[in-house]
This record gives sequence, structure tokens and C-alpha cells, in this order.
Amino acid sequence: MLDTTAVRRYLQLVHKGYEEYSISSRLASLHHQLQLNEGTMTAKMGRHYNCLHHQMYVVRRKAEEKCRRVTNVSVPWSPKMQQFWDRQSLWKILLKGRKGCRVSLRKIRRLMKKVEIPDAWTKTTTELEIALRQDRKEYLEAKTHYAVKWRKEFLTVQAAKSKKKQWRSRKARDRFLRLQRMKQREEARRRRRAQAKGSTGGLHAIQVEERLPSGEVGLRTVSERSQVEQGCMQENCARYDQTRSPHMTPPMDAPLYQMFNGHDAEQNSLALLEGRLPLPDGIDYPTRSFLSQCRFHKDHSTSLLEVSTEDHTYFWSRNPEHKGSEPHGLHNGHFKAGILSPMIAQCDALFRHIPLTTGFVPDNWRHLMNFAIEKKPGEFCLKKMRTIQLMNSESQANYKQLGRLAMTYGKDHHLIADGQCGSRKHHQAIDLALSKRLVWDLLILQR
Repeated sequence: MLDTTAVRRYLQLVHKGYEEYSISSRLASLHHQLQLNEGTMTAKMGRHYNCLHHQMYVVRRKAEEKCRRVTNVSVPWSPKMQQFWDRQSLWKILLKGRKGCRVSLRKIRRLMKKVEIPDAWTKTTTELEIALRQDRKEYLEAKTHYAVKWRKEFLTVQAAKSKKKQWRSRKARDRFLRLQRMKQREEARRRRRAQAKGSTGGLHAIQVEERLPSGEVGLRTVSERSQVEQGCMQENCARYDQTRSPHMTPPMDAPLYQMFNGHDAEQNSLALLEGRLPLPDGIDYPTRSFLSQCRFHKDHSTSLLEVSTEDHTYFWSRNPEHKGSEPHGLHNGHFKAGILSPMIAQCDALFRHIPLTTGFVPDNWRHLMNFAIEKKPGEFCLKKMRTIQLMNSESQANYKQLGRLAMTYGKDHHLIADGQCGSRKHHQAIDLALSKRLVWDLLILQR
């Protein structure tokens, strides 16, 4: 998104591809058919949607391939390193102008002011080439030996400046700094490890537990790719599939599993929420009590389920471009660039609106990718690793919208307990954990 020339080129190519396949008009026709069919998606409509969705993906991937790519270098930023980049940009622009190419005089004046070389335009072509070679040589040395040191110095200065900021209370300042450090740490760890796994083809080795002849549990290193994948899948099943292992829970056992997982699952779920589903015999009392509480709220309405063009534009204008997504789909940069075009934004909103309101799951949304990342660098024991899951960008956007609508509805109707801190604005689960710990400490002191 920082390269405006590439974005404009991308939008032009997408517009051309949409016109070639008539994606906009065909999608509007499909939406009109859904409205005439009272929002019910037929099998034919589903195939039509999947065809349009696939063509949209093809058009946008081809457009991305024909655009200029901006490489993200791994040099730590600092004001001193920025001086090298600015000087090299200045020399390159001046040399380009000496060759008769069009250059921006405003950019030249701005760069001369930033690097404090007001007479740069008076240098000859030979002097410019010598200055560029000299700057490149100094830049390579600084990047190798001083970039990390300068970055640490810059962060230290920034931290000292933040301490001078006036806060209403020390508690507010400490909370802000704690959350800021937490977000920066988590974001840096997630990007670094996910990018490393994606570029290198995943984990190269893991350590699995096995019982030795002596009866003790030892670690065995596995490096073959098929065994690494099999070990990760087994660990994920043992860790997250607790509804079926080691003991089968009622929702995963007969008769509830057949009721809510077969062809009549949608009708049975709706009947349960409306309070007209007769529960079969043989269900234990706790499960029966829980199901008897699963009811629609008296003011329940589905009219809020909608993805308008304004909602879609607002969401992607605030969503970061670098967030990871499942590789079979489009990354976030496609949709952030798409909101700059009214036609593309409207089509993207419709591609999200139809599954949200009909419950239809597109074929491109059925891919998920699990990443096993180490909590501590160099710790490859499966028991001590963490699994993150990447999903399609569009489906994730819909899930976030559903979550916000559910939390807003619960807050407006006073359905959320005061102690519920997760997924709420101005509430942090860590604050609840701290309050709980303080309460227990007070109880111990008052015994």
C-alpha cells in the first residue's frame, strides 16, 4: 500500500479483468436472485458463486504478478540509518535527472533539506556517482556493524521521552506501557516466526516424547518431513480434540451428534433455539439443563447481519496489511487496495455479504493452515510448542464482524457478566487475573 504506483497499476488490471469476466454484473444478478428466493442459497446458486469467486481470485492474482514488488528489508530502522537511505535516494534522483528523465523537484528539495546538503544540485555527474558509491560503501558497513546498536539507542531515547509524558495516574501510565510492550512483543514474534516457517517450508525437526525401556520418558528428534507433520497433527488432536478424547462428550456422541450434524442439523438447531425441539431420552441431566437454556433472546433479530460497502471499507481501512492469512486465498493487501475503487469494494462486500446472510461456505474458505511455532527460540519439543491457525482473509473478516455484533448485542441487552473481560473494549483478561490474585492474597492475609 505504500507504493501508490503499484496500487494504481493493480486497480487498473483488476478493473480490466472484472470487465472481461463481467464479474460485477454477474455478482449483482446472483444477489438479486437470492433476494427473490428469500435468501435461500440453492445448489445451482452455490456453484455460480464459487465460479465467480474463483474467477475473482484468478484476476487479482494475475494483477498482482504484473505489479512492481516492494521488498521488505530486514535492516532495523533508526534516524541514522534513514540518513543513508535519504542520501542515496537524493544521488539517484539527481543522476536520473542528468540523463534527461523527469524527476520531482519538490522531492529533491525535500531530500536536500533532510540530509542538509543544500548544494547537492550543483555537483557534476562524476561527483554524484562518486558520492553514491561512497554512500553505498558506508551503508553496507553501517548495516553490518551499527544498525542494531543504533536501533537500541533510538528505542532507549524514545522510552525516556515517553516517561516525560503527563499521565493522569501512575496506574494508567503503567497499564499503557505494559499493553504497548505486550502488543509489540506478540506482533514481532508472530511475524518473525510465521514468516520463517512460511519461507523455509515449515519445521525441519521436532522432539517427541517416547517411553524408554527403563520406564522413563525421553525425547526423540524427528527430522523427516512426513514424520514431522504426523507428529504435529497427533499433538494437535490430543491437545484440542478433547470433546472426543480421552472420553466422548455428549455433543459428540449419539443421539445429539446425529441430530446436530446430519441433514436436519439446521432445522434442529433452529427448533432448539426457538424452544420447540423435543429432547430424546437418555440424555444426562447436566446436558439437558444446558440445552434447555439455549434459547433466542426475546428481542432477537437477524436484520443486523449485513456487510455493506461502508462496513467493508471501514474494516479494511483499519486492518493491518501485514497480518498473516491462509495462502490459498488472497492476502490482506488485495482488499486494502480494493477499497480505493468503489466498484471493487462493492464486489468484495457482496462476496462477504452472501455467505454471511445465507450460511453458505465457499470452496475457497474451506482451507485452514496450522503453524506450530516454538514458545521459546530453539525449543522444539511438541509439548512446549504453540499452534496458530491461519484462515481465509474474507472469512476472518466475517467472523470478526459477527463477534462485534454479538458483543454489542449482549452489552445493549445486559447479557454479559461484569466479570467477563475477554473480547470486550476497555477490558483486559490480565486485569481480571490480577484482581483475582489480589482477592486471594487478601483472603489469606485476613484468615
